[in-house]
Amino acid sequence: MHSEDSRPAPDKFAYLEEMVTPGGGPHLFALLEPKHIKTAAGLMLHDPARFSKLRAKLGGFTEKGEWLKQVKAVARNSVQDRGREIADEKRGEALDAAREAGKPVLDKGRPVEAAEAFRAAERPNLLHLGEHFLDYFDGAYVPVEDREITAALQAFMRSGVDSETAEPYVVGPREVEGVTEALRNDAFVHADRHDPPCWLRPDDLDPDPRMVISVTNGLLDIQSGQLMRHTPRFFTRNALGYAYDPAATAPIWEAFLESIWPDDEGGAENKAALQEVFGYLLTNETGFQKVFMLIGAPNAGKGVIARVIEMLLGSGNVATQSVVKLGKDFGLKILLGKQALIVPDLRLGKGIDLARIVEMLLSISGEDRVAVGRKFEDDVNLRLHTRIVLVANMEIILPDHTGAMRRRLVPLVLPKSFEGKEDIHLTEKLASEMPGILNWALEGLRRLDARRDPVTGLQKGFVLTTAGAKMVQSIAPRLAGAYVPP
Repeated sequence: MHSEDSRPAPDKFAYLEEMVTPGGGPHLFALLEPKHIKTAAGLMLHDPARFSKLRAKLGGFTEKGEWLKQVKAVARNSVQDRGREIADEKRGEALDAAREAGKPVLDKGRPVEAAEAFRAAERPNLLHLGEHFLDYFDGAYVPVEDREITAALQAFMRSGVDSETAEPYVVGPREVEGVTEALRNDAFVHADRHDPPCWLRPDDLDPDPRMVISVTNGLLDIQSGQLMRHTPRFFTRNALGYAYDPAATAPIWEAFLESIWPDDEGGAENKAALQEVFGYLLTNETGFQKVFMLIGAPNAGKGVIARVIEMLLGSGNVATQSVVKLGKDFGLKILLGKQALIVPDLRLGKGIDLARIVEMLLSISGEDRVAVGRKFEDDVNLRLHTRIVLVANMEIILPDHTGAMRRRLVPLVLPKSFEGKEDIHLTEKLASEMPGILNWALEGLRRLDARRDPVTGLQKGFVLTTAGAKMVQSIAPRLAGAYVPP
């Protein structure tokens, strides 16, 4: 006996033969039923010789021609369906192989999906703010040209396969433009809701973003001194080019400041004031609404201090621009994403629109939204986080009928000239002390933060030095008058 598992499979075509034998099965017209047509088509495909014998037995069946026509049609469709199944199986295998190889699988006519795939695979931190792309590099978000993104996107699409054909993806210019536009929408962040520095997807445990700076070895909470790991969640346009070392010192820097403001000549208040200015410039805080000034004779050390500010904050975070260029149509563009503006060798001569310059300085320092003109592009209206440092060899008189400018000024007076005694290597030496200068600046920031009104608890802000207060008092009457440049 055969076991149940070894029995031969039932013959699913046998009943057709029974139907056409004399006296066997239902009437021949039953062969025209769809289920029997399908079975006959299966027999035609699997065993043509047996099907021919079945066909011969039909003899003079009047509907034999119609029956054969339907059987052939079903068989043909079955072959086509199977062909499509095989093609689909091969396409699926090819697409799976492409995915395993890391190639993108793209759908024609679906730019949003292509943009999402590109961003996930190539630029997971890409943002689109205002009119520009930004990407995360070395602890900060930096501008990326549209052309760079378009080129990367085109290369990404060309490396992929078509989901319909499993063939290499063919990219057209219009298609790249459509995916680029979809990418702008996918990476979009609202300027008013994401004013850097800020946290993307904030957490309750995140520190105040205005008090966080990005250094090479992490994110430093300058209030607590805690060093955190870099994360693209921290949206900042500024990153420093050196590490945080809580034990670092800056003896050369301190010796330089002592040479400018000796303690035995009452210079301690000037050094303390500069220390607080440096600490404030480290942050992205603009609430004190001040304009800082370095005033002194040539070779008094103003340039060294300005260069140290640039090294402390990072050259990419500091704009250097003459006041004349700032007053031009596109003069403010240089301030986009900048932490500080240094105006070197400030001079006010004939032909300068002083009223416009004063208005600009007051607007920037006063946290107002300003219109930033951009060549060949639309203006953008935003609030700049740029703190202003004016450098000059003499008292600068800016017309100010409201007294607002006088209240904004924090001048530091450098009384000595070191002409003929300059250390031409001093800047290079100070560059090696940046971690120590950072600690020195943080000490000033903590002191500034701790200076609060005992009743209200509000920060009192900057205290003018003796020389600085005298200068403001001296120029106050002239600030309110109409100044005519010599």
